[in-house]
Amino acid sequence: MDSQPFFYDLELPLYHSKFVFCGKCATLHPIAKACGQHFEFAHFDLSDFDSVGRWTLSEGDDSGLRTNEKLHKYRGGVVYAVVKDRPRIDLKSFAAGLAAIHPEVSPADFPAFVQVQLGYRRSTASKGHLALKRLNDCESGSELTCWNCDTSMSISRGNLARAVEHALEFGGTIVASTDGIKVPDSSVRFQTSKHLTSAVMPAVEFRRGNDFVAAGHVEP
Repeated sequence: MDSQPFFYDLELPLYHSKFVFCGKCATLHPIAKACGQHFEFAHFDLSDFDSVGRWTLSEGDDSGLRTNEKLHKYRGGVVYAVVKDRPRIDLKSFAAGLAAIHPEVSPADFPAFVQVQLGYRRSTASKGHLALKRLNDCESGSELTCWNCDTSMSISRGNLARAVEHALEFGGTIVASTDGIKVPDSSVRFQTSKHLTSAVMPAVEFRRGNDFVAAGHVEP
């Protein structure tokens, strides 16, 4: 019953998120929903941790331990593109499948149970013709296409995440076009080259001992 691709309703809640609008249309149309999350990836030398001690390499393995310790901040965030008239999960078939594998749920509680299992996935009960499609989280740049005017634009995921953070703090509407990303009605001028914010992101911290801690990632 879940073989169909997942498309989500526009009401899908995303922590720390804003809608992105097309800058080519006369009327602003939403073309994406993006957030400004930060993801930290650390490569470290295991020999630096007291609990690891000396490693015994397997026979024939002379590669040694990795010695580089680096921290990479990925600012791409999560982005859902707004698309038009995408397939929907058939609600009746979905409910029938759930009834077959969950006979313990009472008839009175079953409608609410179906909605919980469905979540924000787009179904035949969805209102409107627009849907959200999640883009690859690891892309440094994504192509957004306006469902109204069919304009395609290449967007830097880093700049988009910075625009979201800027709009959340200083207000404004995020507008994307072939010229880039702008926040025209913000109280502070948005610059893609420098992230203007008074918020201080926590630094990445390592602790010696039995484990390590990398702080700075905010769960949605």
